[in-house]
Amino acid sequence: MRFLKYHKTIVSSFLIFIIVLGIYLLFARSQTEIDKPLSPSEPSTSEIINKDPLPSFLSLLTNSKDSEFDESYINSVITHTAIGTAMAQLVTDSKDEEIRTLAKYIIDKNKSTDEQFRSWANAWSVNIVEPDINAINGIISNIKKYDDEERDHQFTLDILDHFDGSIGMAKLATTNASHKELISFAGELVEDEIEHASLFYQWSRTVSFDSDDRSTAMHITHDS
Repeated sequence: MRFLKYHKTIVSSFLIFIIVLGIYLLFARSQTEIDKPLSPSEPSTSEIINKDPLPSFLSLLTNSKDSEFDESYINSVITHTAIGTAMAQLVTDSKDEEIRTLAKYIIDKNKSTDEQFRSWANAWSVNIVEPDINAINGIISNIKKYDDEERDHQFTLDILDHFDGSIGMAKLATTNASHKELISFAGELVEDEIEHASLFYQWSRTVSFDSDDRSTAMHITHDS
């Protein structure tokens, strides 16, 4: 029994390493654009990301089911919410009310989600591997590089892609998860995230933060 428990811990740690690495690589190419001025003619973060293979953490979820999926999904969500919260905290003092409102929604929603998923993990004996702070700091550095309007612009691009990742994982959970609580949560999250992503995307176009098809989240919205 001790060997099996130790083996499970090793496997879980390796899976979370893959998840964090995948998320980090998801944003790696966009960071090469940091030193270039932002302009409507430049490719969006999502356009850059779309040139890359399916992120390893999504691939991991795609190829797992039942209890194996549940453990991977729980840890993926905990890591993903930590990244979203870190992004949102950078724009809580934005001059735009829409961005401040979205930031507060993300922080509050992620706090609730993190608490709920940790509670489920405890109830289902799922080993939690904490998010890698250094990896998260590397991801949000793309936003931290800028100030004021340019920071808001980059946040807009990155958070729409973040919504896309959240929706993609949740859609997998509606078919691959074994616990009914996760299936129910994922179904509600897909609807909620699509609604917020759509509204924020439409607003971003009115202030020239974005242009047509700049976010993969919108493709998910239209295909739903």
